[in-house]
Amino acid sequence: MDSLERLSDRLNNTPWPDVNQGCSPSSVEMEGVLRCLKAIAELAREGEGKAAQHVLASPARMLGHVPSARAANAIERQTTGVVDAYAKVIVKNAMEWADMVAEGKLPLGCSSDLFEPLLALLERGCHFRLSKGFLEVGDKAIPIHRWPILSGA
Repeated sequence: MDSLERLSDRLNNTPWPDVNQGCSPSSVEMEGVLRCLKAIAELAREGEGKAAQHVLASPARMLGHVPSARAANAIERQTTGVVDAYAKVIVKNAMEWADMVAEGKLPLGCSSDLFEPLLALLERGCHFRLSKGFLEVGDKAIPIHRWPILSGA
């Protein structure tokens, strides 16, 4: 079973809850989110315009990966049950990343489970929102005013 199949199986068993505005990620969870965002920011700075350099842009596409037909079908199936628009984008990006990993195209130094911190919070019902230069994660916020340059990066 490859990374795309494992992620699809995991998401198939996820009862996507309505986002919980009262979710309060721990400092360890927020460190995981920040690690993920820093990795994506690094790819955005190196991406040379292959994809939109936006905090919610697909890092796999930033690297020039075109999802396989199998991945496109899996993404369509998985995102159908996700109501929240931001959660849907994160799931899509995670699945495109997993497809790239499954095809053996993971760049040296990149994590195969890049989206794990975000997916774990989504499964708990945490919301993600963009608001006035911040990425809100539950009741916490990460400044992204100068994306892809992150404070403290």
